[in-house]
Amino acid sequence: MKFVELWEQFHPTLVVAKLMTDLCLMCQQNTMKLLRAADLPDNEKSDCAREQQHLNLALTGRNVYKEVCKEAKDHLNE
Repeated sequence: MKFVELWEQFHPTLVVAKLMTDLCLMCQQNTMKLLRAADLPDNEKSDCAREQQHLNLALTGRNVYKEVCKEAKDHLNE
C-alpha cells in the first residue's frame, strides 16, 4: 500500500492506462451483452449470439487485410 501512497503523493497526475481495444463499438456492445446474457431468457441469449456474427465478419476482414499486407511485404522482398 505504501507504493500507491507514494505514487499518489509524488506523481498525482500519472495514472494507469485503461485497457485498449481494437473492437468497433458494435463488437464491444455485443461482447458486453454476451457477458451479461447469463441471466437473460433463452430467446434474448440467441439474439445476442446472432448479433455476434458481426464480430466474425470483422475478424474475416482483418484476416484478409493481414494476408494482403503479408503478400505485399513478401513481394517487396523479392
